[in-house]
Amino acid sequence: MSRRATMTADAVKSALEREAADDFVSLIEVTFPDTDTLRYCNQAVEHMLDADGFAVEDEHGVPVYGMYHKGRFYQFLPFELPNPEDASGKAPSSAITISGMSSVLISLLRTASGRASVRLLQVHTSDPDVVQTECDGFTLGDISGSQDSDTLTAPLAQDMLTEVGYPCDSYTPDRFPGMF
Repeated sequence: MSRRATMTADAVKSALEREAADDFVSLIEVTFPDTDTLRYCNQAVEHMLDADGFAVEDEHGVPVYGMYHKGRFYQFLPFELPNPEDASGKAPSSAITISGMSSVLISLLRTASGRASVRLLQVHTSDPDVVQTECDGFTLGDISGSQDSDTLTAPLAQDMLTEVGYPCDSYTPDRFPGMF
């Protein structure tokens, strides 16, 4: 089971500054079984470009916005993602709230099956290829929507590490001779 949460020194410094010079952009990677990884960012930083360097447009003629990170395009999706809570005795959890439901997103979610794994990243707008914060090992919970507020909400959770079995070795002289 993978569980990683890292934060660079630059990210800590930027988070503690009163007026940060760089904006953080949240990236999310959602992987459903038997599908490609879906990549989204919460800020419209640049246009998606085709192989010839021209801006890509959707089926309505609107330019597709997002951000490139390590050569992959993360499409803009207005979402809120609070930092995972890490309360004592409970597994880390959070919830993602997506504003402005689109027909493309709804049809994609209706066709997806199985539990999705989620990876959360934060990068600076000035250097998007350097990961400042990373959390992985989350699973996407049941998605609920509200037509009144035009939002989708889904919990993100991790399994408790205390519930994961670990084979324990006996520290005996024949198995660990350097200890005796």
